[in-house]
Amino acid sequence: MTRVYANLLGVWTDLSSDPDCVIGNNRQNPSTWWEEGADMWYPRAQTDENTLYQWPYVMLSYKGTTYRVFPSQIQILGE
Repeated sequence: MTRVYANLLGVWTDLSSDPDCVIGNNRQNPSTWWEEGADMWYPRAQTDENTLYQWPYVMLSYKGTTYRVFPSQIQILGE
């Protein structure tokens, strides 16, 4: 089974441990999200400089809280 971890507010968290966790635009469980291409938001061209709004990110919901996570803050562990 694939485990998906994310750095949530400075703590590496196993997203797979929450059965209600959803991630990505399709709101999939973490393992399915990874296996089906790991979609994230990423602009083709920045229209505004010096803003975090146009950096790539992944939206996820973990234990009832929604997070916007930079892709480098996600790790995958295959078992």
